[in-house]
Amino acid sequence: TRLFWTADMPLSFNTGFVRPTGSIEMNRPAIARKYLRSWFPVDVLVLIIDWLDMAQDESGGNFAGLGKASRGFRLIRMVRLIRVVRINKRLESLLEYINSERLLIVVDIAKNMFIILGTAHFVACVWASLDTSDQSWRIQFGYGGRDISSLYLMAFHWALAQFSGGMDEVTPGTELERGFAVGVLLVAFIAASIFVSSITSSMTQLTIINSQESQQLSILKKYLSQTKITKGLSSRIMNNAQHMLVQRKRNVDEHKVEILGMISDPLRVELHFEIYTQPLSSHPFFRAYTEDSPNVVRRVCHRAMRMCIVSRGDSLFVAGEIPAN
Repeated sequence: TRLFWTADMPLSFNTGFVRPTGSIEMNRPAIARKYLRSWFPVDVLVLIIDWLDMAQDESGGNFAGLGKASRGFRLIRMVRLIRVVRINKRLESLLEYINSERLLIVVDIAKNMFIILGTAHFVACVWASLDTSDQSWRIQFGYGGRDISSLYLMAFHWALAQFSGGMDEVTPGTELERGFAVGVLLVAFIAASIFVSSITSSMTQLTIINSQESQQLSILKKYLSQTKITKGLSSRIMNNAQHMLVQRKRNVDEHKVEILGMISDPLRVELHFEIYTQPLSSHPFFRAYTEDSPNVVRRVCHRAMRMCIVSRGDSLFVAGEIPAN
């Protein structure tokens, strides 16, 4: 991870960003100014701590000094948790490429679970090393001489138990541990309420999506049965309905995106040009016309084109049909 975040710093000087106007800024001086004013100081601090940590390990633990100095250095290393914010932003960027609503809900549930586990890991590490006196929970409950894995598992169990009200198997032994336990319990109570409501909402949303589709197909099947539609046509309609449900998940209709109406007209022209110019360019005439008169093709894409989802075998128009547009 040290090598990854070290290599990430020069890459950040070459990574563009999106301006509030919606345009992508790829000018390197502007990128450098934004990075120097935002994440650069944090990255430098975290990397210094990372490399000092490695130097301390290689020198046998004498690099950071003894006693309180060593403990202070371990506390400073917690600054590395700031990286979680950057990881979350990178994850949000990756989620933009996912079009499945179900998959997004599953990812959201998994993200909440990882946050809970990560928080419990951090609390467990602090709880296990908070106090090493003879009155601490480690000594009183017989974990002072055990291996690190047993100590961590018990501390992790204690940390997870705080999200559900705590546990009696291990209790604080000193005032410092009791104060820490009280603070963790208060924070865990609020966090547990937030996470449970978020996960419940995601599960409910997933259930609603599945039930709505099943209900629509069931109503359609009942309608076809009542009207005594032939089996051949009924099967084609059911297959087409299922196909359209799948396509509706993959392709969002522009009219359902209400916020697009707030975007400026020139930007919507560019949007429609990017959407429709690719299928138009498959024809030699439109490909040549786009190269010669792109402004005209932009207006054609904006005013005279829309997306229509069809299935294999559908008739788009028949001879003698009067066009509606």
